[in-house]
Amino acid sequence: MTGRRYINGIFWSLSDKLIFLVTFFISTVMLAKYLGPGDFGIMVYSQSIVALFAFIATLGTDSTLVNKIVNNIQKKNEIVSVVFLLRLIVAFFLILFLNIIIRYVETNDDVILFVSVLSPG
Repeated sequence: MTGRRYINGIFWSLSDKLIFLVTFFISTVMLAKYLGPGDFGIMVYSQSIVALFAFIATLGTDSTLVNKIVNNIQKKNEIVSVVFLLRLIVAFFLILFLNIIIRYVETNDDVILFVSVLSPG
């Protein structure tokens, strides 16, 4: 009976990934067609700039969070709240820092706009 549960879990996990990939592919193709090569390139360039800074927002808290919760299950809600608040504060300052830096580094107004719009995400 447990083998069936695992197979069912694997099926739903793979279905989730497949649906996500198909939806992502279709939306990317439609967006590239709508924006055209130049504007789509600017958007992808802006996404890569945001992605370079986005890894800082987690601060490696995922593994620490799991470790602390496993070791101290009674304070689970407190630990998760602190990590959430920490990530929120870091993300706010990171968005602010990224938007200030991009205005000094980049001369293209479209890139500045795309980075400003994509950075909160």
